[in-house]
Amino acid sequence: MSKKQKTVRPPANSFDRTDYLAAVPLFFICFITFLMFLMDITMPQMASYQYETYPSLFRGANILICICGILYFAINVLSKKLTLPSGLTLVGFVFFVVFLALMFASTFVNGFGEKALHGVSFRDIGVFHLLAFFLIYFGATYCLRSEFLKETGLRFFAVTADLIAVSVLFDRYISEIAAFQEKKDISAIFFNGNHYGYFLVMAILLGSAMFLYAASRFTCGLGLVTLLLNLLILAMNGSLGCMLAVFIGLLLTLLVTWRAYREAIRRNLILLAVVLIPVAVYGVVTGMLASLIQDITGVVSTGDESAGHNRWLLWQITMEHIASRPFLGYGCEGLSETLMDLTGRANPHNEILAYAAQFGVPAAVAYVIGFGCVLADFVIRKRNSWTAAAGFLAASGYFLSSLFGVTMFYTLPFFFIFMGLAAGAVQIANDTIKERKLAR
Repeated sequence: MSKKQKTVRPPANSFDRTDYLAAVPLFFICFITFLMFLMDITMPQMASYQYETYPSLFRGANILICICGILYFAINVLSKKLTLPSGLTLVGFVFFVVFLALMFASTFVNGFGEKALHGVSFRDIGVFHLLAFFLIYFGATYCLRSEFLKETGLRFFAVTADLIAVSVLFDRYISEIAAFQEKKDISAIFFNGNHYGYFLVMAILLGSAMFLYAASRFTCGLGLVTLLLNLLILAMNGSLGCMLAVFIGLLLTLLVTWRAYREAIRRNLILLAVVLIPVAVYGVVTGMLASLIQDITGVVSTGDESAGHNRWLLWQITMEHIASRPFLGYGCEGLSETLMDLTGRANPHNEILAYAAQFGVPAAVAYVIGFGCVLADFVIRKRNSWTAAAGFLAASGYFLSSLFGVTMFYTLPFFFIFMGLAAGAVQIANDTIKERKLAR
């Protein structure tokens, strides 16, 4: 065997045992969601206890995930297996580090109080949660090389989303599920309908990626079921911001298909037929768009502050406070009591504005640029993994819905995991190119 042959690394889709540690965020967050689903449908007392049980399950999951993530990086740093990302993904990583640095600078200035450490009880996200999301959930998932583990984890997410959707239909048309009652809208295991909407957006766009790009017939079929079933539930749920995010996300599927998966054009046409036509016939979208146009008209012509269920008022007040402390903000959840007193809501319902208010405008800008770089890198470069397309679409969908929503402990982790899957494809593609050059 020649020296050149000895330098050839394993195929990019191979993995060693440490890959199981890198896969822990994806699998364990899916597992906690699935476990909460089982508890809700089998234990009537969850109608009262889920608001304490669900956060506590995620706290335990965070601890385990952080331990596994630290072990993963320690082992791979000592064995010199970790490599820096390249291209725009590296730029994105740098801006995320800037965001984290500004986050801790803001926290240092505003104080490490209860809110800084744990957030407010309803959302349960503090500065150390965000640190874990960036470094472990995103970072470890980015390093995950095994396509088998990625595909298995995404199928687990899809099946969990489908079971939750089926339980909604069961509760609505067959027999009531106690834990789903006493909520204003269709929320399933989540605390309100908008939160469920964020989850549905990710499930729908993940399903579209599975249907369009996966090689396995089983995965394609599962993707189509996931797409249609969760889209039906979102139409019933009636969250306008989430529906808009889905439609923009479906337009992104056209871009992804044209850019890197042109062989899926035929299936993409089927997607448009089986998704857009039924939804249009259902009539929900037409009503939602009419409401949106009415809100926009009201804001432009009369300055109506009630537009978007008072979101316009929330955004105005938040921006006024941001202007008074633009650089390091008010600290983690530092504006929540003020917003509650002025508007009856403790969050601006826009994650970008929330980060600007909490950690300063530079931090929010760094966050947006970091996300944009990671996602742009996916679009620009060639891909060889459908799981990357799934991560790209699901992360993009969540980001779009977050412009009308709030950070929640049970949905935000998925965003970082999906973003890691989208960014990780660059690593796999680059490694494959290097291996081919070495093999020559």
